[in-house]
Order: sequence, then structure tokens, then C-alpha cells
Amino acid sequence: MAAGETGKAAGASAGGTIVHPCSVRGSWVTVNNATTAQASGDFLNPLGIDDDGFRWIEVNGATRILIRARCDDGYSAVSTSPVVQVFGVFGPDNLDPAGGNQDGLTSLRLDSNAQTGGGLTTTFPASPMSSNTLTDVTYFYSLPVDLDGVDLKGCAWVGVTVATAFSGTGSGAVEIQALLIN
Repeated sequence: MAAGETGKAAGASAGGTIVHPCSVRGSWVTVNNATTAQASGDFLNPLGIDDDGFRWIEVNGATRILIRARCDDGYSAVSTSPVVQVFGVFGPDNLDPAGGNQDGLTSLRLDSNAQTGGGLTTTFPASPMSSNTLTDVTYFYSLPVDLDGVDLKGCAWVGVTVATAFSGTGSGAVEIQALLIN
């Protein structure tokens, strides 16, 4: 390079749109039941959650997580959309946080630097079946809480707790779903 010239890094461009490569690491999976909020102590000790509706998912190299809610079409109205919190588990990758041996595992809230309070709202319209809502033959869906996803910060496992439960008119399953992306 001659004196006075500037170089640019490989892949850089002058003025254009920055592109972040992204790939899906699987499919949407159910990570929690949104009709019941976690016990208040669960937000301070997510590794101690004993709830059949909650499950940890292994990250397997993903870097971000998209979160949405899925609701049975048996509901005609939504009073309260679920509010969720995202927790990562760090430590030996081969240790399942739901297993009995949790030596060396630690958790960290990933969606906020506050251990309790607040969270991400999975917003449904008040009248989901009569609004512009993503649906299939059985369910209607909230939009993802953020299209960029929550950064997983290098964790080996991730779990989504329910801070505020869903409520509405009707009956059926309401679930929190996650999609791991890279």
C-alpha cells in the first residue's frame, strides 16, 4: 500500500448495509407453559426450578434466541399477554441443569441486568382471531419479542421463565416457544 492510501478489512464495504449472517439452529420448541407464572423464588434460583411446564434447552453453538408465545385457538380474547425472562446456564457443557448434579453450574439473566422484575412481553392482540395475527389450524402466535433475539452470551443451556402469566377468555394450551439462531 502506498503512502496516504487506506485499506479496508476483508468483507468491509464503503457505505453499504451491514449484513449479519444468520442461520436457524433447529425449529420452534416449547420451553414453558404460559398459563402459570413461576414461583417468586425461581427468578433468584433458576437452577432450582421444579415445574413440569419449564424446560432447559441446550444451546449447541447458537448465539441468540427468539421467543414468542403460542396460544390455542380456543381463546377468543386476550386480557394479559405473557411476560418472560431469559436465563442462561454456564459451566461444564455436558451437565444438564435439570439433572441432579449441578456442580460447577451458574446462571445469569440474559434479557436484563436486573435479577427480578420486568421482562419481555409476548404481545397478542386483544381479539386474536379477528386481527392480523399469525395462525395455523390449531394455534395463534405472538410476534417474537425481538427479531434480533436475545444474546446467549456463550451459555451452554437456556431457559425461559414466566414472570406474568397469560390470561384470556376461552380455554386451551398457551406456551412459550423458543428458536435458537446463529
